[in-house]
Amino acid sequence: KLVYALFGFAGINEFSKQLRALDQEVINLINDVAKVIHEEVYRWGYGDSGQCNKNLGGAFLMVYRIGDFKDVQEKRDRATNVIFDQGKRSGRIATLKNRKNQGGPGKTKHTNGMIRRRKKQQSGIRMNTLQLASSPGITTFTDRALIGMLKSFAGIYRDRSLLNWKNDFRLGAGVGAFSVDMIFGMDAGWAVE
Repeated sequence: KLVYALFGFAGINEFSKQLRALDQEVINLINDVAKVIHEEVYRWGYGDSGQCNKNLGGAFLMVYRIGDFKDVQEKRDRATNVIFDQGKRSGRIATLKNRKNQGGPGKTKHTNGMIRRRKKQQSGIRMNTLQLASSPGITTFTDRALIGMLKSFAGIYRDRSLLNWKNDFRLGAGVGAFSVDMIFGMDAGWAVE
């Protein structure tokens, strides 16, 4: 089924060098990193939405599930209807429409500030080009996911298990020059669950 989600990515920089230096013991390093990332993703995911989905060597995929495709569409539509139905009762929408219609040539006309969306039918599901930013409650959801990523980043540099790797002769040439460096990224969209 189709779902909307935020997708986080974390990768250990120069993982191939660490793999060559540690050989089979690299799994211990991966597990230490995974412990920090998993804790923060679960801790900061809104409700039970945060989960670590995949691990491929030194790369981790985190998923913050927003909801089923149909549910997100329906919630957005209900919220839109509530907002604009209240506006119609107060006469405010009519006033806004009149102001926009007086904009003159060359100006785009939007219905109540909403950009018109194309609608298609695909396997019984109305497929809108939904802007997730317009979904109710999305700001809190994304803020928590972002905090989880930032806390993971900070945790990598504070975790005692990971700090102990600094003294590993194979990684730091005996001078304590090694630290686990990570890259992070985040995107939003839909996927098949």
